[in-house]
Amino acid sequence: MGGLLTAAPAGADPSRIRMSSDALAERRAPGADRAVTSARSDYADGAVRRVAQLSDVRAAGVDPATNIARATVVQDLRASRITATVTLGATPGANSVVHVHLGEWSGNTCESRAAIAGATTSADTAGAIGSASLAVSRSRAGAVLTLTSAAASAVRTAEWDCAFAFSTDVGGTETSGLYADDLETVWTPRLAIARGAPVQGNYRGRWTTVEVDLLNSGRADARGTTVRLSGAGLAFKPAKRSYGTLEGRSTEYYEKFRVRLQGSKPRTLKMTMTAQGGHRAIATVQIVNKPQPRKLPSMVGRYYWGHKPVQVDRGWDNVAVRFVSPRFAHVGFGKVGAPRCAKASRTCRPYKYNARTGVVQVTGLGKGRATTEGIRLGKQDYFPLSNPRPGAKLALRLIHQNFEGTCGIYCSTWTEWLTMDKRGRFVRSRQTLGSIGAPGVGTVWGVVPADERGTYRVLSRGRIRLSYANGTSQVHTIGIGHDVRGKPSPAGAGIVLDDVNFYLD
Repeated sequence: MGGLLTAAPAGADPSRIRMSSDALAERRAPGADRAVTSARSDYADGAVRRVAQLSDVRAAGVDPATNIARATVVQDLRASRITATVTLGATPGANSVVHVHLGEWSGNTCESRAAIAGATTSADTAGAIGSASLAVSRSRAGAVLTLTSAAASAVRTAEWDCAFAFSTDVGGTETSGLYADDLETVWTPRLAIARGAPVQGNYRGRWTTVEVDLLNSGRADARGTTVRLSGAGLAFKPAKRSYGTLEGRSTEYYEKFRVRLQGSKPRTLKMTMTAQGGHRAIATVQIVNKPQPRKLPSMVGRYYWGHKPVQVDRGWDNVAVRFVSPRFAHVGFGKVGAPRCAKASRTCRPYKYNARTGVVQVTGLGKGRATTEGIRLGKQDYFPLSNPRPGAKLALRLIHQNFEGTCGIYCSTWTEWLTMDKRGRFVRSRQTLGSIGAPGVGTVWGVVPADERGTYRVLSRGRIRLSYANGTSQVHTIGIGHDVRGKPSPAGAGIVLDDVNFYLD
């Protein structure tokens, strides 16, 4: 009986109702219009399984023990398995074979894409997804036969939306069958807490405000939602908040919690969000004492960046100043890497620094006090950046979002994603959306290029080389932002590549 599936007489099965062409246009099985990657997206959106309840008899033989009375077919996205619980008309004596197919609707016919089969009294089983074989286990209790496939990644990503079942004798002749029916998707909430920087804190004895987004990206509502804070050596205001129902997909709550460190030892804040049904999400933040700002012995070699206020026609408008020598500061984002200044110019500005008072004055930018936390020149704040050492490996997942133009006339928005890992690999991708003219009468366009990936290498003088898989390479200036402790933290405080700042989403 090794050829159970090859002996099966049907690779497709009609639905229980024959429909006219007009009715077919209206009949849409769940997910019939899904894109190729939709099953993966469904799982990310909280889908855990698809279930078909088959009970309408299409054909039945004389012996009830060889007839299928009903069947429950499950595409288990979480476990990446197919299961079928098949109830026969009576406890079998003679051997027969049960076949269960999962597929896609074509009109009112379910076209098979995967199948599992098992004998009713012997241990024979078989399975396949497309042309690939699939291991299947079986068990039986009285008239109920259970078939379970081995885990396979294709089960999670498949677009199946229908199922049918039938039985045959050991020679492959059909003895009974159930009409095809829909695989219905079962959704659950998908909770998450977006907690910002991994290290946060305030000056000793002060409360730290921890800002979070509470998310439910699943398509099912999360009911009875509660967030609890915990952690040894920490005080909370409050320790618990209740939010009721977080609706599916569209819900995002911006929330603030106050936490105070008791003592000097860094502690871990644990935030746990729960909902009815056992759904939960956990996020942690290290809470530390923020060091008091200190004056700097010298400005030489220090690199800072800042951004101007958002305007109606632009988003990020970044500025930079780098103190390249005891006499000159380089202003703006110029040549790649650490610039040099030999004489005064538009970008090379003379400056004076008083180490005793911590006051620095840069020609054309103004005067302010410099500390380990940054400087303010005139009305512009600047934040410290560090150069990574040559050959350093960075692990980060960051984003940059920006816009320019006046929407209603012309505007363009874009998002960049940057990922790097400790193995020296990177992915930098970008998506752009633009429009010309008033909404409803203008033109809208989108640009979604393929992800660009390759390897990176940190060079000397604050530079990094990105070598793309297509053979091209680019060298950029890189600066690493500082966390609340004043330490470089590419994954938490972000980085600046040339004049583009990347940060946590």
